[in-house]
Parts: sequence; structure tokens; C-alpha cells
Amino acid sequence: MTPQYTKEEGLEFGKEVMTTGSEYSFRQLYFAPIDMVPYSFVMANKYNSANGCWNMYQYIIDLFDNNGIEIDSLSESIAMGYLKRGADLKDEWCTEYIISLYKKGGVFFSPDSVLAKYYSEQYEHIKVNKQSSNR
Repeated sequence: MTPQYTKEEGLEFGKEVMTTGSEYSFRQLYFAPIDMVPYSFVMANKYNSANGCWNMYQYIIDLFDNNGIEIDSLSESIAMGYLKRGADLKDEWCTEYIISLYKKGGVFFSPDSVLAKYYSEQYEHIKVNKQSSNR
């Protein structure tokens, strides 16, 4: 992705993220040549942002995958915590992804058809609400 902002502009967006939790500024960081991890952490933990939760989940999983290392139980649990929180915040991506994980299971957790069904029903509500808000 080609940066649309300079590093300095990105840091200004980052400051806005840190002080206000601006989702707009957070999204702009994707277009600046800066490390998104600390801002994702703040958005997920301080501002309860579903997008921040999704990013944190991805960063943890990618850290292990990109280094060819099998994830440990604590790291998988932390990553799943972010994914669950994002799904509970009604994030479409988090919810869709957690359904597939509960259907197949993870390294340290077995498939769970009850949770897969729960999140599938939640996903349907998200889709219905999204369609009705687009009218």
C-alpha cells in the first residue's frame, strides 16, 4: 500500500487516536508509514474499538505465522480474547472469523458448535441491521 501521508502526518493522526480514540484518525493511519501496533493496542484497550480488536488479533497471529512458530496457549488465548471482544462489539469481520474458528477449533481449543451457533446468529443480526441502516 502506497502511503498517502507522511510520517509526520501519521504521527498527528496517531496523537488524535491516543487522546480521543478517533476512529477516523485510526483509519487514516493505514495510509501513513508508521507502526500501527501501538495505536491498535490503545484503540482496543482504552477505547474498546472493534477495529482495534481485529488488528490486535491479527498482529498476534501473524507474529507467530510469519516466524514459522506454533502459537502458545497464552498467546492464542489473548488473541482470541481480542477476537471475541470485537465480535461482541458487533464487528462483522471479527464475528465472521470467530464462527469459522469455533467450527474448526484452534491449536489449544476444540471446536465448539454452541459458540459457533451463537456467533452465527449474532452475525445474522449484524447483516440485518446493516441492510436496514443502508435503506
